[in-house]
Amino acid sequence: MNQPSKTSAISLNQPPSTLELMSGKIELVIAQKDIEAILNHEKLGSIIELSIGGSMPKEDFFSSKLTDTNSGVMMWYCYNGENSLTPEPRLFLAAETMYLDEINNKALGNQKLTTPTAIFSYDGNKNSQGVNAYLREASLQPFMYAFPMGIKEMSAADLNQSFAEMQKDAQGENFNTRTWAYFQNNKEDEHDSEGLLTQLVNQENAVYIHYYFGYDETAFGKNRIRVILIAADKDHQNIMNVIVQRSTPPA
Repeated sequence: MNQPSKTSAISLNQPPSTLELMSGKIELVIAQKDIEAILNHEKLGSIIELSIGGSMPKEDFFSSKLTDTNSGVMMWYCYNGENSLTPEPRLFLAAETMYLDEINNKALGNQKLTTPTAIFSYDGNKNSQGVNAYLREASLQPFMYAFPMGIKEMSAADLNQSFAEMQKDAQGENFNTRTWAYFQNNKEDEHDSEGLLTQLVNQENAVYIHYYFGYDETAFGKNRIRVILIAADKDHQNIMNVIVQRSTPPA
């Protein structure tokens, strides 16, 4: 893609406090519950079947050498609804490294963002057992290369705007108050020697970061579409025994 955006910059709109942005680990059962919920959602389900998640090389996602706990990854929601880049509408994420002190003044304009190298589809059973099997057998699941000719970066403001326009529920309310998910490299507690993102990318055998979309039915009025991060090995097999993460839902 690598072309100028057709839309004006999208601001972050009253960024939440640092406390709200802090990342945390979750149990696999919670991740499964969120993914199951979005697969069965009356509006989002058909879109998510085509793009349940995606993959990025871990160094493109977050440098394994970056240890600053004030750093993090901003992931912008993008909806490729009527664009020839993919054969069907796809929901995906475009990422950039961002520090906490940048958030108040940051807008999505023409900066280049890291896009997924692959987008995953879902064709299994839409229950907890099906989602569990899907996550545990990720290397066997169907995927498509996200964009032609191996493009890794893009200017995503127009596609973020497309997400903003499509993300309304049956009552006309937005699924999310913000069109992004932020993961801070914070330490979860005083016993951690490294930030959570540093832990995530430095897991043994980690080569890729997989993200998956989920839906939090309890977060009405906040950010109901969630993002879950899992490290994966060279064969795209998820590494689920160390850390599973999801974006926080600021109000």
